[in-house]
Amino acid sequence: MTNLAISGVIFIIAFITYFITKSPTVSFWDCGEFIACSYILGIPHPPGTPLFILIGRIFTLLPLFEEIALRINFISVLTSALTVWLSYLLIVKVVRGWFKEKTDGLNRFIAYVGGATGALILTFSDTFWFNAVEAEVYGLAMLLMVLICYLGLLWAENHQKEKSGRYLVIITYLAFLSLGVHMTVFLTLPVLFLFIMMTDREKLNDWRLWLAGISFFLVTFALVPFLVASAALLLLSGAILLSVERNRATWGFLFALVVVGIVGYSTQLYIPLRSACDPAIDENDPENWDRFKYFLERKQYGQTSMVEKMLHRRGTWGNQFGTHRRMGFWGFFSVQYGSPNLSSLGFLPFVLGVLGAWESLRRKYKVGVFLVLIFLICSVGLVLYMNFSDGTRGEQLEVRDRDYFFTPGFLFFAILIGVGSAGLLSWVRELSARVYPRRFTTVTVGVLALLLLFFPFANTLGYHFESHDRRGNYIPYDYAHNILNSCDQDAVLFTNGDNDTFPLWFLQEVEGVRTDVRVANLSLLNTRWYIKQLKYKMGVPIKLSDEQIDRLTAFMTPEREIVRVQDQMIKEIIISNNWKYPIYFAVTVSPENKMGLKDNFKMEGMAYRVVPEKGKNMVDPEKLRHRLSEVFKFRGLNDPEVYKSESDKRLVANYVSTFLQLAEYYRNEGRLQEAIAQATEATELYTDSYRPYLYLAQLYSETGQLDKVERLVETSRPELGERLYINSAYALATTGDTAKAIEFFKKALKRYPNSNSAMQLLSNIYYRSQRYGEVLELLDDWINAHPEDGEAIARREGIRAIVESSEVKLGGLGG
Repeated sequence: MTNLAISGVIFIIAFITYFITKSPTVSFWDCGEFIACSYILGIPHPPGTPLFILIGRIFTLLPLFEEIALRINFISVLTSALTVWLSYLLIVKVVRGWFKEKTDGLNRFIAYVGGATGALILTFSDTFWFNAVEAEVYGLAMLLMVLICYLGLLWAENHQKEKSGRYLVIITYLAFLSLGVHMTVFLTLPVLFLFIMMTDREKLNDWRLWLAGISFFLVTFALVPFLVASAALLLLSGAILLSVERNRATWGFLFALVVVGIVGYSTQLYIPLRSACDPAIDENDPENWDRFKYFLERKQYGQTSMVEKMLHRRGTWGNQFGTHRRMGFWGFFSVQYGSPNLSSLGFLPFVLGVLGAWESLRRKYKVGVFLVLIFLICSVGLVLYMNFSDGTRGEQLEVRDRDYFFTPGFLFFAILIGVGSAGLLSWVRELSARVYPRRFTTVTVGVLALLLLFFPFANTLGYHFESHDRRGNYIPYDYAHNILNSCDQDAVLFTNGDNDTFPLWFLQEVEGVRTDVRVANLSLLNTRWYIKQLKYKMGVPIKLSDEQIDRLTAFMTPEREIVRVQDQMIKEIIISNNWKYPIYFAVTVSPENKMGLKDNFKMEGMAYRVVPEKGKNMVDPEKLRHRLSEVFKFRGLNDPEVYKSESDKRLVANYVSTFLQLAEYYRNEGRLQEAIAQATEATELYTDSYRPYLYLAQLYSETGQLDKVERLVETSRPELGERLYINSAYALATTGDTAKAIEFFKKALKRYPNSNSAMQLLSNIYYRSQRYGEVLELLDDWINAHPEDGEAIARREGIRAIVESSEVKLGGLGG
């Protein structure tokens, strides 16, 4: 009863943490796609996650929250909290298995503390928490994974009992059911199979189970061999079960495993059945056998299967296992459980995890092998399997942090941390009992237990809370809203990738926002099925016949330039459209994807309209100003309480660029006050960006409002002041007001005496004006304060040589 009560407290802590910090609406990356597909029963990217989509559809019908997005986000909140709860129970079960008959009160206490420590570390860990507050598959996937492992331990405890095989039947069903959520859950099966064979020698010698295990694991490699092997096993076991009297229990057990496996896997039938109904989102169009097969084998954009890709390394070992940005395993692992700073005991989780692996192997090696192997497969094994590109071998660097693929590894290391915490407490108890009285031993264990339980709150929660709190973050929603509303009626809009596509799908399919805009994703535009969907389902102007579309392929020009299918299709759509509908490129589209059309772009918002005339940095000022001031949403951008991730900041920077481009248009037109108004609005919109402040300082300098530059320096962030002075001084120098420029450079040096930029620019003005004496005086003062600056010393000596060779008297150079 105590164990259940503690597990309940752990669940409540995790649930409240995730519920409070959950995203209020759609998030970037895959979340918009999952929410939209759940709402309309669509087909997301391979391999489709059909079970998650079906569960998501159920949650969209529950009146939990007003927003549909929040209902799907809640799936992650709930399932992640349940995963934490079950992880606690799993740790306790492992630890209590050490003590056997000696499970006295203190040993139970040790098990509970170990379970709570590991579960709380997991609750507040980086990647797990990140996935727990948005519409992602990992909460449900990790729940199934831990449940399978827990049932495996229950089977091990009861394997000699008559009906223990039921645990294995349930495990098989859950494993194949999990393939409708995420493939990583299935990683437990090889290790669980080994654990079963180590635990039960009778099953070790049963060739039928080996055959079943091999047949089941084929699902991770290729669809057809798996289906053939499963059908053969089903027919064989069923026929023998009906025709012979001997070994009926064994054959019946095998038959049950195959049946539940097939039933669990049957959720995949949702994919072709629903695709045949042509939902609005129907990725890969997997309604026939070939496309369904490629879909489940995770082939996208014409790529080879993941298994084939694994055999050709796409990055160096050092980068894949090290700290390389976006994909290095150790870089993610080192911050997973809190600050890596040694002064804040950042080493403690790692030490406890290693201790947990050692203790579990030492005390019950079969269970230890089970836990350690799962962690290794979900970490080292996934590094090898996923084979992320580091950008050094001819492929693009991964476009985002790939830590979420290692979620299972981080989860099981948190479990090992809990086991290690219990091991440490047990070791302290044993050591203390040899020297001190029982009461002292109890107190010692109790104090250490409090410290262990305090660590997840002090380090892990404290380190991660700000960066994982999504409250008030409407940036993805508003960004999608603003892109869609940058287009005129019935537009065709080219987008670049996930973040400027999936949130738009969500707004159109779930919120009903600007459904007239035809979104054409450039990455998907390399595939034939998507081109046909654009043509027939979305009415995008395409004159190519189906046969011509099927023959499309990338080719190389005589100038050795590769022309992709998407490049050919951009040209085809623009020509076929013949200016009937407005065509736009989202501002996020990279330069290499703009097909040399930049001089035909006119900015009308967060998208460029393709126009027949040519020009540089063209703007439609009336549309742009109207949309920026009256149509667009910018919720939470200037709220310091709303955390902005690096992805948020990169995309929000496009807002600043849009305001400044309009300001630059007004500046070039001589409408300086309107330019100042736009730049000022940009500073008020997003205070974290330095660019509008610098631009505004330049405008103030050009219009002689130098007092406002001073006010900007006073009101902006301290680190900006130096650059504001320098920008203003440079603008003054450019307009020919040398005296004011010198004055501002001197102010910069007075306020920021270590500003090398201010010193160099001021010395340049003096030098060009042949005011050598003042140059030397400036350099003398600088070198006295910075005697290590060899470049300044060399420059001073050079100017002295010029003065001496010209035989100019220094006293006559000051004016």
